[in-house]
Amino acid sequence: MLDDRPALQPLRNALHDEIICAGTHVTTLIDVAYGRRTGRAVAALRSDSSADRGLALEMLEVTMGTDAARAAIALVDPTLDSLARRSRLAGFAPHGHADPSQWLREFVVDNEKHWQESWLRVCAWYAAPAILGGSTVE
Repeated sequence: MLDDRPALQPLRNALHDEIICAGTHVTTLIDVAYGRRTGRAVAALRSDSSADRGLALEMLEVTMGTDAARAAIALVDPTLDSLARRSRLAGFAPHGHADPSQWLREFVVDNEKHWQESWLRVCAWYAAPAILGGSTVE
């Protein structure tokens, strides 16, 4: 949704870092919630062997359930490039926020205090003129 304008690069980078951090947290949660063996299945996703990867994916789906595993794998699978990861994660995003100006306003204002990292909000403020244009002040 964010194009390649230079003004949007800090926000793209901050959101990318947030996704990587979320993957680290999910890996830890899988280890705590389902045990070290399941945590090792996440590590097996790095394997060059398609058989090992397949077994790891199956173990995660059987242990966590298909929906939870799909979400977790979208965050922790090291073989996914940024585009593939974003594509998989997009399936979990609320679809009511397709308009960039709407979600950016909600992100910057953050009335519900979802975003605890001030750096993300600073990057969103920096991107606001490029996305919102003349309505930035509003």
